Amino acid sequence: MILKTKNVKKKLITILILILFSCNFSKAQTDKGPFYNNRFNDILTYIENKDYYTAIKKMDELLHSYPNDALIYYNRGVVNYLLNDYIAARKNIEKAKSLGFDQKPNFVNFITSKEYLVKILSKHYIDFALLNPNKNYKQNFGRKDSLRGALRPERTCYDVYYYNLTVKVLPSTKSIEGNNVIYFKTTQTTNRIQIDLSQNLSISSITWQGREQKFTRIDDAVFINFDTFIQNDKKESIRVNYAGKPRIAPSPPWDAGFVWKHNRFNWWVGVSCEQLGASSWWPCKDHLSDKPDSMTINVQVPQKYQAIANGNLRSTKPISTQYTNFEWFVSYPINSYGVTFYMGKFDNINEKYTNANGSYSFDYYVLHQHLNKAKKFYNQMKDIVKIYEDLYGEYPYKNDGLGIWQKHSLEL
Repeated sequence: MILKTKNVKKKLITILILILFSCNFSKAQTDKGPFYNNRFNDILTYIENKDYYTAIKKMDELLHSYPNDALIYYNRGVVNYLLNDYIAARKNIEKAKSLGFDQKPNFVNFITSKEYLVKILSKHYIDFALLNPNKNYKQNFGRKDSLRGALRPERTCYDVYYYNLTVKVLPSTKSIEGNNVIYFKTTQTTNRIQIDLSQNLSISSITWQGREQKFTRIDDAVFINFDTFIQNDKKESIRVNYAGKPRIAPSPPWDAGFVWKHNRFNWWVGVSCEQLGASSWWPCKDHLSDKPDSMTINVQVPQKYQAIANGNLRSTKPISTQYTNFEWFVSYPINSYGVTFYMGKFDNINEKYTNANGSYSFDYYVLHQHLNKAKKFYNQMKDIVKIYEDLYGEYPYKNDGLGIWQKHSLEL
C-alpha cells in the first residue's frame, strides 16, 4: 500500500510539472518566432514521452541560439528534477531566476531553497535536525563523535585480528544478549584500551585471563583499565558480556538499526548499520582502520527459525529446547559495519559457479512463499557475475561464496 501511495504521489507531481511545461510553452509561442517554437514543441513531445535525456539534449542545442533564455534554463531544471538530479535542477532554475524568470515563484523558491536541497540530499542518511543552518547546514559534532572517530592512544595501542561474536535474539522483547571475545595484538605496552558499544546496551562484565576488569563508559566509548600492563607485541583476548534493546531503524537500511517484523504467524528480524556503526549492536573496535582477519558469528534464534549471516555456515546446534545456534565463519578481513544477520524462515537455493580458476558456491535465502519466483529470478546470477568478473576481475571472496537473502516479493 505504501508503494502504491508513493507511485500516485509521483504521478501527481509529474502531471503538475507537465502542466507547468504546457503553460510556459504557450507563452513561448507568443513571444518567440517559429524556429524557437517548433523546437520547443519537439522538446515538449520528448518530455511527454518521458524521454528526458533527449529533451535535455535538445534544450542544450537550443541554448546555442538562445544562450540567455531564462525559459529554457527553467524547463531544463524541471527535467533535472524529474530525473531526481536535484543539484542540477537547483543550478538551472537559479540561472533562470538570474536571467529574469519571474513565473512560478512558489516552485522556483521551493527548488532554490538551500534548506530544501539539504533535506532532499540528507533524506534517509542524516537526521535533518542534527544539521545546523547557522553553519551552512553542517552537522553538529561533539565529544561523542570525537570518541567514535578519532584514533586515540587507547585504540592505536592494539590491533584486532579475530572476533568470536555470539548474539541471542529475543523477538518478544525486541532485545538481544550475548558476548564478544575480542582477540588482539598489542602494538605498544599499555594497560588501557578503548572498545565501543552503544549506550542503550549494557555491559555486565569484561574479563581478561579469567579475571574481571574495571571499565568506564563515556558516551558510546568503553575504556578498559587492565589490572596490569600488557607488554608490546603480545596476543591477548577479552570477553565482553552485554545485553539490551538495540536501536530500531527509522528508515532501513540508510537510517539504520534493527528491524523487527511480525505477523500473526512469524517473526522476521534484520539489522543494518552501514552509517550507524557496528557498535550500535555489538561490542567491537568500531573504527574503519581495523578489520579482523577473520570472524565467527554465532546467532541464537528461537527453534523454528533460521539465522543467516556473513561467510559460511559451519554448524547448526540446539542450545536448549527453545533455541538453536547458527555458527557462521568469515575467512576474510571484514569491516565491522559489514557484519550482519537475518532471522526468519528461509529456503536455501544453492548452486555452483565455475570459471577458469575453479568453482565456488552461490547461496540464495528466500522466504518460503517466494521460493518459486526466486528460482526464476536468480537464474540470471551466473551471467551477472560473469560480466562483473570480465570487467573487474575474479570475485575476491570465493572461499566464503556469494550469498544473497531476499525478504520482499520478487518482481519478474
